[in-house]
Amino acid sequence: GGQYSAWDFAGMDTYHSIYDHFIGDFNCIHILLFNILDNAQELEQNLIYWLEFLRVRISIQEPLGLFNLELFSNIF
Repeated sequence: GGQYSAWDFAGMDTYHSIYDHFIGDFNCIHILLFNILDNAQELEQNLIYWLEFLRVRISIQEPLGLFNLELFSNIF
């Protein structure tokens, strides 16, 4: 196996300045978590904000394969 680390910044404004150091890094996975019990309008606004935040910082890449099946072609 490999190594991993998990960082939780909880979207705090004080950490926005360091996001550019790892957002867009090909070695990173970015996960957006939310509380489904939050106000729907506020939840939508927050999700749109963070999706846009990531979109402008991550370059578009070629897909790994059709539904990633090419990765597993030697198995099937």
